[in-house]
Amino acid sequence: MFSSLPFHLMKPSSKVRLLDYSEPPDDQITLAKQNNFVPPVVVVPMGDEYQILVGVENWILAQRAQVHNIPVIIREGLSDREKDEISQLELSDIKSPLERAEELAVFMKANASLSKREAADHFCMRESTFKHKLRLALIDFKTKEYIHQNRIYFKEGHLKVLVGLDQKTQLVFARQVVARQLSVRNTEIEAKNKRGGQGSFQNSVGLKEENQRASWMAQLETLLSSYFQCEVGIDNKYLRLNYYGNKELLEGIIERTGLRLD
Repeated sequence: MFSSLPFHLMKPSSKVRLLDYSEPPDDQITLAKQNNFVPPVVVVPMGDEYQILVGVENWILAQRAQVHNIPVIIREGLSDREKDEISQLELSDIKSPLERAEELAVFMKANASLSKREAADHFCMRESTFKHKLRLALIDFKTKEYIHQNRIYFKEGHLKVLVGLDQKTQLVFARQVVARQLSVRNTEIEAKNKRGGQGSFQNSVGLKEENQRASWMAQLETLLSSYFQCEVGIDNKYLRLNYYGNKELLEGIIERTGLRLD
């Protein structure tokens, strides 16, 4: 039987990296808003709050859609080991952008009579979004294998660049993404230079400096996320601290800055 809890009373396990989760598509956010509903999550009591064991993606969706009360299954009396085992199932179920694309491709093959629009409706996506994600499954097989082995380095933006290259070049670029920890932006620059005949991967001092800066920014994001105990993002103009509508988390962030609000 489901209970209902406000999302600000829940938080993921400390072992969960929120940065590993993709942002919910606009289509899903709109649908959740319209229905004022998200799929349930599994939680355990932790004092006055609840730890999420399964369903972090649903919790994130609820916040983006401002669905304040989430259906929950409350598990009580679990040992720490049992909690860890259930949490590991949650972590292992996070799909990479490529895995999601391959799922869409398998679905289309099994439902060949459906149009792209009908398939998009099945997954609560816009047709353009569905087509974009489906196209990522066209990456060369050998490159796919390499991406699966090094999934933590590849965001959807990386795959978008790779699928626009010829098959022989895809694997070369994929290896460079991992070896040099290229950001999506730097991968786009590399691909543009390659298509424009402006030289090889080793030729740009400016790009090397940009890669070093991107690596430094990534390290800084990790350090700040650990310090403030929340998701931190840095771009060219802004430092973003995401407190997911959790008042206590926001108060903790303010406290760590040393600010005092009267």
